[in-house]
Amino acid sequence: MGPLTDEPLLYVYAVVRSADVDGQPADPPPDVTLGDGLATVEHRGLTAVVEAVPEAEFDEAPLRARMEDPDWLARVVRAHHGVLAAAGRRTTTVPLRLGTVRRGEPGVRRLLEEEEDGLSEALDRPAEGRREFP
Repeated sequence: MGPLTDEPLLYVYAVVRSADVDGQPADPPPDVTLGDGLATVEHRGLTAVVEAVPEAEFDEAPLRARMEDPDWLARVVRAHHGVLAAAGRRTTTVPLRLGTVRRGEPGVRRLLEEEEDGLSEALDRPAEGRREFP
């Protein structure tokens, strides 16, 4: 059974302060990303760097299965790292865990709202000792 919505799956790479990016996502090399290119989703001063990705690879069941495929996983790790590196050159980032996927912009905004306090705190701390968020 497919999704009950037409919202695309969005891979969430990182969160930054909205004021730091003015709606412009990171600018990694074009061969780095996983889908159709980067975009941003803003919610109450936090901006997620996201990318629409194919459901055949990133919906819950296929994602779980593909995490066992070393070639596929290496491609995702390279893209994840490449986007984080590009975003980190522009501003302070909070990287999200590899494979963080949400359904559409509403799903990403829910993530930002649920994790708002921790994300804001992490963006305010020095880079040393950071961990990846959900």
